Amino acid sequence: MVLVALAAIAAFGFGQTGSNDLRAVWTAAQEVALGNPQLVYPSPGPLFTMRPPDEWLAHLRAAGHQGDIYPYIYPPLWAWLLAPVTENISFDAIVLFMRFLNGAALVGGLFIARHLCLPGATDHQRLTFFSVGFAGLLLTHSGVVALYENQPQILVGFLTLLGIERSENGHPAFGGAALALAAALKGYPALLAVFWIQPGNGWRWHLSCSSV
Repeated sequence: MVLVALAAIAAFGFGQTGSNDLRAVWTAAQEVALGNPQLVYPSPGPLFTMRPPDEWLAHLRAAGHQGDIYPYIYPPLWAWLLAPVTENISFDAIVLFMRFLNGAALVGGLFIARHLCLPGATDHQRLTFFSVGFAGLLLTHSGVVALYENQPQILVGFLTLLGIERSENGHPAFGGAALALAAALKGYPALLAVFWIQPGNGWRWHLSCSSV
């Protein structure tokens, strides 16, 4: 119920506001769908300026978007995979879907973290863990700001935790697949792959949350 409640709060609380990160992904996919793959990323220059292609500015302003416009900074794979989606589903519908998904992933990450830290937790410890964790997330960039902007990093964090938890509980193939998907969304989880390739998968997290 908590997971459903947060997903609903994310969807109806923020509505169609924000989502500038998601809009960058959507716009890149639209350019691919329109046959303009050269407009996925800005033209090369001496410095990376965190600015989108100039063509995006004219297109989005003409469409009535007055907010910030971010560049697409993810692997090109996702722009190509999402290109057909942009032709059949509206951006507003995707915004609401991603709010539910990110809200669920945020709370799901707490469940996984609790399972890793306190596998034999008492009811009091679980309540304290979720209360502190939930409040902490809502006070951090990884929580409320990421929900507002519909950032992929929430899903990346969830998949990374899922990969760790599955590996720790005897399912390294499942864990590796989750980590691979996280790395496909954002490259940095690939740095954890070194632990998967050690002989005997000899890594343990030895997490202790007994103070909670």
